[in-house]
Amino acid sequence: MPDNGEKKAEEVKTVGGAAVTMTLDEWNKKGEKLFGPDKKKWRFKCPCCGNVQMVKDFEPFAEMGAEPNDVTCNCIGRWTHPDNTINSGKCPCNYTSGGLFCFNKTIILHEDKKIPVFEFSEE
Repeated sequence: MPDNGEKKAEEVKTVGGAAVTMTLDEWNKKGEKLFGPDKKKWRFKCPCCGNVQMVKDFEPFAEMGAEPNDVTCNCIGRWTHPDNTINSGKCPCNYTSGGLFCFNKTIILHEDKKIPVFEFSEE
């Protein structure tokens, strides 16, 4: 955590327990430490099925509305396996952070907004 006066990570409640809250700067620094500066190489893990995904996984689905930022908030199953619900036990699933329930364990604070994102995958 930076000690330059930025707001430090704190815990907040989401479905399934506490989540870590961090600033956008802290989140970017963590991603760079884990994977390097190229965000296309960053890996994220779906909080429901555990699927690990990268930006490149979403590129073939651009015509279906998939965008690079979906990697942080939508499981790729929304495009590849839309019938795999979050409670089906199948991977990848169709979970989205923008739905009724938030299972994310990471929340980014940015411009007075709380943005739920998938955790980084350290696999």
